[in-house]
Amino acid sequence: MRKGLLAAAAVAALVVSSPVLAQRCEHSRDLDLSTGAGGADLAVIIAEAGDLRVEGGSGSEIVISGRVCASTQDRLDATTVTLDTRGDRVEIETEMPDSNWSWLGSNYAYIDLVVRVPENLAVRIEDGSGNMTVSNVAAATIDDGSGNIDIRNVRGELSVDDGSGNIDIVGAGEVWVDDGSGNIDVRDAGEVTIDDDGSGNIDIENVSGSVLVGSDGSGSIYVSSVQGDFTVRRDGSGGIRHNDVSGTVDIPRKR
Repeated sequence: MRKGLLAAAAVAALVVSSPVLAQRCEHSRDLDLSTGAGGADLAVIIAEAGDLRVEGGSGSEIVISGRVCASTQDRLDATTVTLDTRGDRVEIETEMPDSNWSWLGSNYAYIDLVVRVPENLAVRIEDGSGNMTVSNVAAATIDDGSGNIDIRNVRGELSVDDGSGNIDIVGAGEVWVDDGSGNIDVRDAGEVTIDDDGSGNIDIENVSGSVLVGSDGSGSIYVSSVQGDFTVRRDGSGGIRHNDVSGTVDIPRKR
């Protein structure tokens, strides 16, 4: 699934990210789906092309809204969202027609999706392309191809595996990030691990635990207000700065 999403994202990003296509919507329909969360403690969201917003809130229902856009009526009819409850989890998946992208952008389909869940649910998201926002959920696992990610107020663990695009995190418990390219900003977290970062700056502030950067390719690293240790195991290019670290600082020496 991961390889398929990344392949789709690489092509889709050439089209969806252009201002011309972003405003195109020759054929459209609105979405309006809902179901009771019941005994579920996890919402699984599998999305392809389009922007995605996931919000936790009061109540016990999962509510889906948004807009489906396509270049033709046939593509619009073939682009759907399914909602299914399976035991302790609810599954939400977008389905789009095969070969729905062309180099000229004349054939397309995408869904701008909004998913509202009870705030006590954890979410697992697999997303192809498009910007994403996630807020006020119990915990989150995110596997993303391309597009910016904005995350606010995840009370428990947060895991992000991202291909490209900026990542902005404010308010989380234990944070784990594996990133291809794009800036990473983390503020107000319990523990932060940047396992592998290809390129882009890393900025981490106000962490009650420790900060670990496993491998960084290029881009600067700056950490501030860390109550635990600050460790960088491998660093390619770009400076490393730190301020107000209460624990041990262990960073590579520049040659």
